[in-house]
Amino acid sequence: MDNSKLTVTVRNKVPEIRYGDYLVSDNKQLKIVFDLDSEWDAYPHKTARFDFDGWQFDIAFTGDSVTLPLLPAYTGELKAGLYAGDLATTTAVSIPVRNSILASGGAVSLEDAAEMARVSAEADRVDAENARAAAELLRQQAEFSRQFNENLRIEAETARASAERARSENEADRHSAESVRAAAESARAGAEGARAAAEIERGHNENARELAEYRRSLAEQARQSAEVARAGAESARASAETARATAEVQRSGAERTRASSETERVYSESQRAAAENLRASAENARASAENTRTSQESARACAELTREQNEARRIQNELAREQRIAAVIAEFSDYMDDNDVFNVLALIREYGMRAAFRMFCNANAPIAGLDTAVLRFFTAAGVCTSETYTSIFYTYSTSPSPVGTKKDDNANLVCVPSTNSTAGRDDYANLPLFACFDCNYTIDATTLEPVIHAIKGVYGDYSSAPANSFVGVLQMTGWVRRTADDTSKTVEYAAYKKGSGFKPLPEAVRALDNSVRPYVIHAKYAAGCDSLGMLSSVSGVMPASGRPASAGGSGINHDAQIALWRIRGDQYAGSSICDQAFVQTMLEIKYANLGSVNIMKGCRNYNYSFTAAVSETGVKRILLTAEQTSELVVGSSISLGTSSDCAENACYSICPISRIVSITQTVVNGSSYMAVNIDSDTSFDTFAGSTQLTTHPWFTGSTDRVKGNDGSPFDNLSGKEPCMIQGIELMLGLAEAAADIVTAALVSGYHRTSVTRTAGNIRSKNNSVDQELLGNIYKGNCNAGNQFIKELNSADNDPETYMLAQSFGASSSTGYCAANYVPKGSTTTPTYTRAWNMYGNYTSETNAGFAYCDVTSLTDTPTARLGCRACGTAGSRGTYTESTGTLG
Repeated sequence: MDNSKLTVTVRNKVPEIRYGDYLVSDNKQLKIVFDLDSEWDAYPHKTARFDFDGWQFDIAFTGDSVTLPLLPAYTGELKAGLYAGDLATTTAVSIPVRNSILASGGAVSLEDAAEMARVSAEADRVDAENARAAAELLRQQAEFSRQFNENLRIEAETARASAERARSENEADRHSAESVRAAAESARAGAEGARAAAEIERGHNENARELAEYRRSLAEQARQSAEVARAGAESARASAETARATAEVQRSGAERTRASSETERVYSESQRAAAENLRASAENARASAENTRTSQESARACAELTREQNEARRIQNELAREQRIAAVIAEFSDYMDDNDVFNVLALIREYGMRAAFRMFCNANAPIAGLDTAVLRFFTAAGVCTSETYTSIFYTYSTSPSPVGTKKDDNANLVCVPSTNSTAGRDDYANLPLFACFDCNYTIDATTLEPVIHAIKGVYGDYSSAPANSFVGVLQMTGWVRRTADDTSKTVEYAAYKKGSGFKPLPEAVRALDNSVRPYVIHAKYAAGCDSLGMLSSVSGVMPASGRPASAGGSGINHDAQIALWRIRGDQYAGSSICDQAFVQTMLEIKYANLGSVNIMKGCRNYNYSFTAAVSETGVKRILLTAEQTSELVVGSSISLGTSSDCAENACYSICPISRIVSITQTVVNGSSYMAVNIDSDTSFDTFAGSTQLTTHPWFTGSTDRVKGNDGSPFDNLSGKEPCMIQGIELMLGLAEAAADIVTAALVSGYHRTSVTRTAGNIRSKNNSVDQELLGNIYKGNCNAGNQFIKELNSADNDPETYMLAQSFGASSSTGYCAANYVPKGSTTTPTYTRAWNMYGNYTSETNAGFAYCDVTSLTDTPTARLGCRACGTAGSRGTYTESTGTLG
């Protein structure tokens, strides 16, 4: 027999070896082959457990064999057993172990044998001493390298801090200069106003002067006429003295009038001159202010140049740090495989979660593959993450407030959502349990496990719009425990099972064997068509919805999406109720708030239609009033047509759905309007009074520029913009139909809710293959319409069934600040299968939110405000059980 390999046969959970088989110790290639019966076929991941002279160890493997570590010279037995998932061997099998014989010879005396043993032992001691000395030398060299690299890191950090201080000082100087420039500009504007007022006054005086001059001219003409009359009268003076005297009187009167007019003209001229002097003085003041502003602008430009130089130095320092990280990656790549927990813990402590993940993947993925590297990293990181993040809320009957309190390791953490321009504080961003990474992924058709192709900023050629994969958000698996009493309800979040009641996120439970994967993936974007024309999760596309096909719609509803996902394979379907439960849980942990409307409203109040104010031809804009455009947001989606009904083709007849690129003021025929400039490939004509602008859901990727894991593009509380939490983009203005869950209304006071956990088994119209009852939503007063949620299902302590509302009667500002839209039951048996449409759309002003769902729509009813989302690891998931099996 081959004593370096031995076969263990397992039948009906009983392990056996062939009579006479044994292993030889002190052999580097010892291998155990397991011959298993069919009940082990469902478990690709197995673990062998060994006991060797009191030394117990486990080896995880796939396939049918494991290679043992080097066994020391020993004569005795090795005990071996096997377990996987719920299955385990009933006992351990005993395998004889014999010592190796490296040389043979004749009989020797006891004294010679003792001397030979002493010599052999001395040789072993010398070898061991040499090995120890070599190991010590290697340790000293490694310590020297570590200290050298640490000194380099400290020097770079000092340089970075110095550059940052210089940048801050320059930025302060720039702000100061900008303030001086603003003050000067304000003075210049004031002087310009005074000059304009003086100019107006000068105009008035000039008009008065021209009027006086006109009057003087009239008087002069009258004087000249009088003079002519006087000359005629003088000629006849001898015969008509009386007439002369009369004419003289008339002349005197005219002269007085002329003199008066001349006086008025002189006064007006002096007023005009004074006004001109005032204007000139104001102009001089304006020129002086302009010179001051120019000088300050030059100073600001100098300060900006200095800042840019400091920023360049900071970038160089950062590049040096990246080079040091690359050196560490190269140094660790040779021995990462053997000590994942130690290495990952050291990397996280030294460089932070994100850099540690990148370094580990770059060292291991080229050798073991990216999927294996990710699996190993998150397995090790989970062991290293001991914190428990807790939030406590009052029950609604105790207090209707949605605001809770953070406890345990959550107590002092702060999270503020970001925008495109401002990075809010996020104490969770680099914590192992919350650090999230955009990735490209697919689902394997056989194992139903995710296949990771690239991770943004970590490894591989990541794309936000891939052609043959999806964009998802990758992060560590969390374990959730929910408890409640009469006055409060508590949610706890940890990296592993920390006690009774902790359960993993459902999307982490493998479909094949119910084991727990150490990471989860959620689709990052709402579903839209990729470059191949298939549904996907990609950035920069219009979400698929139930609008007309001519406008890019796909007739989306619960049933229709299933056929569209099947084009990619049976392993794909839409999103799941546990995806919704995840974002609600993140809201409660990171913000200690039950209502997302209080943190990020999402696009819930953006249903507008405006008619063109002016007709134009060959343009890429529409002219509206300032009041109308005050409701619009740059970057949002609109269409132009002759109808405002987004379910009609006429809504898109002039310009299909496009983005607003800017809103600017313009003057047409002497009147001021606001131009809504549209990102359109072609120009078009608009017609006053008939061309209608209509708003639509935002394009996917509209939150890509947000400076954090959570936030909205411009204003988190505007109600007109999409939002993002843990890197997942939500609430673009359309609801999302879940694929795995349907409901049916009963007159007995609840909606029966059923779930299908395998993507390939989901069917339309409630005909899924392995559908099971998930739970019930209680209807309260059984009235149809929006019922605001008082309590979700905390009592079940299940991360998935938590989303099933248990009581209604709250408001848009109390409880969960969101509603279920429910029909009224009418029979004692289920009536019509209803879809589960999540989050709300852009007309759901008061009732939308992370906890919202609409269970009134039939599964085959499309609307222009309904979309869907790709599945992540929740598409096909198992069912978590407490039992893992034990060895006998």
